[in-house]
Amino acid sequence: MLNKFLSNLLGNESTQKERFSKVMHVANEIAIQNPDALKDFIRLLGRKLQSDYMCRAIFAVNERKIPDLEPKQVWFDEFMPITLAGKSLHDLKIKSSSSHDVNLASDIVLPWPWNLDRVASCISHIGTGKSAGTWKQDSMNHKIEYWLPFGISWVHRGNHSIMSGIIQGQGVIETDSVYDLSSLFEHVKCDGANFYRIHDNQVIQSVVELEFAAIFEVGKLMNKHGING
Repeated sequence: MLNKFLSNLLGNESTQKERFSKVMHVANEIAIQNPDALKDFIRLLGRKLQSDYMCRAIFAVNERKIPDLEPKQVWFDEFMPITLAGKSLHDLKIKSSSSHDVNLASDIVLPWPWNLDRVASCISHIGTGKSAGTWKQDSMNHKIEYWLPFGISWVHRGNHSIMSGIIQGQGVIETDSVYDLSSLFEHVKCDGANFYRIHDNQVIQSVVELEFAAIFEVGKLMNKHGING
């Protein structure tokens, strides 16, 4: 029984690495033909994540099993040491002095709505011709964090209404929480199964979502070619 379990586990990891390899093959071909288009490839990968997490509460049998769509859960712990000197993602990410406009119709914004009643309410009432009117930013309720060079935004507040804006294909959020994570690339690598520290090849965290693993390595390609999200 144990041997069968280990065989299945190793097989799953091997399959995941094969899928990751295919994704990165496409990314490398894009980098050769038109590096700037890597931004579009990240949008392609991000669309699946966006849809999966916006629908997860609807299809989950037990809502408590829904993971928060936060870096520490689906990427790796922001405070875990990743450099030889013991610096973490939190230490290495550089805050921009400028703000950024994030378009809900075209940019990758990653809400994780969890309350079914609020999902139903926001879809029913927010949008052109609906009772709450056209989607607009609420500076008190909407808080996102934009990451370069990937061009993705994590949602810290306003998950349900931001979801509605994405569905409607309308709305812009201005944020001053803009961070450049390019300095991570010399310290972290990913093979599709795990994130590793480069200096000692130790596992930082197992990959939870293959798309996030690919987005990380595509971001590394973007950085290599001088492309910013």
